[in-house]
Amino acid sequence: MESSSSHSHSSPSVGLAGHYSEPSFTGREENARVGIGRRPLHYTGRDGWSSRIGCRTLYATAAGAAAGFGVGVYKGAGYARWMGIMSTNFALVTAGFCGSQELVREIRAADPDDPLNCVPGGLISGGVLGRLQGGPSRALPCALLFAVVGTTLQYGVNRLEDYRLRRFIEISNPELVPKKEVLLEHKAETVKWNFPEWFPIQVLDVEAAAKRKAEQELDFKRRVDSLHTGEKT
Repeated sequence: MESSSSHSHSSPSVGLAGHYSEPSFTGREENARVGIGRRPLHYTGRDGWSSRIGCRTLYATAAGAAAGFGVGVYKGAGYARWMGIMSTNFALVTAGFCGSQELVREIRAADPDDPLNCVPGGLISGGVLGRLQGGPSRALPCALLFAVVGTTLQYGVNRLEDYRLRRFIEISNPELVPKKEVLLEHKAETVKWNFPEWFPIQVLDVEAAAKRKAEQELDFKRRVDSLHTGEKT
């Protein structure tokens, strides 16, 4: 007969005051909780993947039709033909890129708006489409182009969403928005980067620069004193 103590690590407990305490997970139970390879068991990033691909493809199709109309105006004829060609190309490129992006997102179990999903997604879709359209010589250039353009667009969209959210908060409840000085100080702390200690060129802050200057002045003073006393330096 098994003892009740063998299940104590997985069963909830109630304290003296009647408060519920979360069970602790260890070993095999922890792996079952987060899934294989530390993947979240209840991953929700895949929700709405088809609508993301469909909506972006429709937007790209409309943009391609507008671009085709502009080409038709420039050439003075063939409006429908150019609109059909450009809209089809835009739709194929966008659908291929977004599909690869969603595949990478699913593999990484990442956020749908993570720009890092666009790097391998752009390489995959660009390489395939470039190979199909222009042969092996076009695969690598198209892959790099898709990766750079796709990552840049995703990063720009994320920044635009952050700006819109911040503006909404500023209008609805300005007290929740931190002051500009606090944001600049936080940005300076997070973006700060220094060269390695062995590197001959160093970027010093105000305190370190003052300390370095004091050391140089003290060394200069010692050299002058040694010359006055006739000692060799």
